[in-house]
Amino acid sequence: MGLFDAFKKKVEEKSEEINPLYGAMQNAGFNIHNMQVQNNGGNVTVTGSVEDGAILEKVNAFLSSQPSVSNVFNNIEVADISSQGIKCKVATKSSNLNVRAGASTEDEIVGKFAKDSELLLVKRVNSSWNIVRGTGIDGNPVEGYCHTDYMEMV
Repeated sequence: MGLFDAFKKKVEEKSEEINPLYGAMQNAGFNIHNMQVQNNGGNVTVTGSVEDGAILEKVNAFLSSQPSVSNVFNNIEVADISSQGIKCKVATKSSNLNVRAGASTEDEIVGKFAKDSELLLVKRVNSSWNIVRGTGIDGNPVEGYCHTDYMEMV
């Protein structure tokens, strides 16, 4: 164990002593980078970053089920994973795929990708929506939210 590893272990042990929810989150297997958990009279704030936004809902459910928790403020950021070069493609039956400004069909359409277009995965926002980047049907670069039902990993 290196010096940095020993220091990190000491910080984690100290965090668990101060806030048992920190230890509970670690024991539950949440892989949250730079996780911090603060409990202020039952108002719990959790911060850090994750590669998959689907974890956010699980964190909320887990913390809400804890006896000392009355409110959860989830400030975990979903990391930009575009540097990993993960590719996906548009898997619509025959139509173009709408690219939206947000993770809802109510959000503005900011572009469209053609069927079978190859896209770069930027963020896994949650189990239903990803942020992707690619060339739109107009030939211009487009980045935005697309529903996961219409994409498949390459």
